[in-house]
Amino acid sequence: MFKGIILLIFVTFIAILIKKCYKCGIMKVDKDVIRKGECEMKSKYDALELSKKVISLAEENGLYISNLQLQKVMYYIQGNFMKEFNKKAFLDNIECWEYGPVIKKIWSTFNVYGRSPIRGINSQLNITEDEKCLIISILKDKLSMNVWRLVDETHDELPWKNANHSGSSILSDADMVEYFCK
Repeated sequence: MFKGIILLIFVTFIAILIKKCYKCGIMKVDKDVIRKGECEMKSKYDALELSKKVISLAEENGLYISNLQLQKVMYYIQGNFMKEFNKKAFLDNIECWEYGPVIKKIWSTFNVYGRSPIRGINSQLNITEDEKCLIISILKDKLSMNVWRLVDETHDELPWKNANHSGSSILSDADMVEYFCK
């Protein structure tokens, strides 16, 4: 009986301590977190800054990327960040456009390049070595494909199909999680 009372007092003390820590801001609850099954995510980077890093990494690896390819690569980066790191790479919505997933802010920034490769973009964004390896892997895989095959590939995947069939202009996080985190 005495051990039970001690345990109850200890648990109560811990609960009060945790509540005070949250109240004082020592511990925080992340408000950008979403959850579905085992995949929990919060965003890490600004989409435009990350896209500049992607362009820079592509060029460092002897790869060139057009705006259309960049949009698809960013879609795959978002999905694979969800899968590998349990977080979104960026907060911006991925929109459902005629030629596949698009992040409007990135498209608007680089549309002056038309179909030409985007070159000479410097990025000071610091990413982890694991994130860098993942991005380079995606770049090598997706940029080896014909751009129209890449468009077709995104159109065949669940997030695009569900957004397109529902008439939504935005790919849902839930569909991204379901497809990439399965």
